[in-house]
Amino acid sequence: MSKSLKVSDILALGFMTFAFFLGAGNIIFPPLAGFLAGEHTFSAMLGFLTTAVGLPLIGIIAVAVAGGGWKGLTRDLPKSVATLMAVLIFIIIGPAFAAPRAGLVAYEMGFKPFLSAPSQFELTLFSVVFFAVAMFFSLSQGKLIDTIGKLLTPALFAALAVLAIAWWSTRRVISWQRKVHMLTRHSPQVSWKATTPWIPSRH
Repeated sequence: MSKSLKVSDILALGFMTFAFFLGAGNIIFPPLAGFLAGEHTFSAMLGFLTTAVGLPLIGIIAVAVAGGGWKGLTRDLPKSVATLMAVLIFIIIGPAFAAPRAGLVAYEMGFKPFLSAPSQFELTLFSVVFFAVAMFFSLSQGKLIDTIGKLLTPALFAALAVLAIAWWSTRRVISWQRKVHMLTRHSPQVSWKATTPWIPSRH
């Protein structure tokens, strides 16, 4: 007997998947790649969408088609090869690369800027707390959709919206300051009238 998901569960599942794949590199790298690409922005965007969006999406589809389990994915492989692949995957996403990178990026971007004299002790203490919280959420596997899809991801969307609005506002202020500076170089009286039209002129 199959059980259909509610719309709220589907949205929460989509939000959870989005949160799993969104990392600091997805926020930092695309603007840098677009800036360095110059007039080749479309080619850079196409390459980024293919590798950073297309390949993970194909991976999700492959897992779903195979039945959603490791046995389905490796049913055509010898057991020794499947075991080796599983061990290598867990090493890569665990102690070898992904886990240390996740803790270090969180420390470098969210905690270190507020320290006057950062040291190895602060990094060690932050890493212990960070991975303790991560382990707490990981142990509650049945509640991942509720905790990540319904709570953390909406908070992440709100943070991204605040970041975008702050960038847009800062860009407008910088543009206005440049305009004032250019006008002031030629005529202070003209720049005053141009930048403050709501104030009546003094005669």
